[in-house]
Amino acid sequence: MPAEVAELAEQHRLGLLIDAFVVARDRKSLGRDKDLGNRVYAYGPGLIRKMAGQPLYVMRWAEFNRVEQSVTHHHTNSAYNGTSFRYVLHSPGGGYANFSDWYKDPQHSSIDPFHNDVRYVTYLREGIAGIWRQQIMDSLSAIERGQTLTFGAVSLDSGGIRTQKKGKLAWSDFRDISLDKAYVVIEKRGKLLPWAMVPYALAPEATLIVTLAKHLAPNR
Repeated sequence: MPAEVAELAEQHRLGLLIDAFVVARDRKSLGRDKDLGNRVYAYGPGLIRKMAGQPLYVMRWAEFNRVEQSVTHHHTNSAYNGTSFRYVLHSPGGGYANFSDWYKDPQHSSIDPFHNDVRYVTYLREGIAGIWRQQIMDSLSAIERGQTLTFGAVSLDSGGIRTQKKGKLAWSDFRDISLDKAYVVIEKRGKLLPWAMVPYALAPEATLIVTLAKHLAPNR
């Protein structure tokens, strides 16, 4: 570990180093990953990120109260070839931290579960877990108080889910909701085809939309 990282960790009282990861490699270099020198140093309360050509960045999980997340499994001719992810953490004051990368998921491949990439994404998931749980609880509480939560072209309230194009679908008629490669897919009871398919570009925080809808729909 570089001395400057150790000094910064001590200044911010991050405690003991848990792990260190190679991140943001160049994955187009003659078919091989090229180490560009980017690193994330993992601690319990937060992390220090060292990116080539940028100053050291230190953050604590407790600084953030909202997270946007997307995880996409990629296939070529039905064969799994990797998973991309993006986590954007937002603080109450308007600041944010963005983490995005690519890895092989052990559930879909033979990769070693202790591989650098798998350890990295596991660490990030564990770090955002508390933020995510609180965000869900706060969102559900807001809906219980009668608020409507709007995420681009999709909105949810205690009565149902609405899209700008299709209008409102009552929870009593709602069957299921899921994410595919490019859409939020909403299904209606008694219908074979989807009731609505909303592109991710029109449905920011798609993962949160799906999570809330699954909580709000009775007897789904």
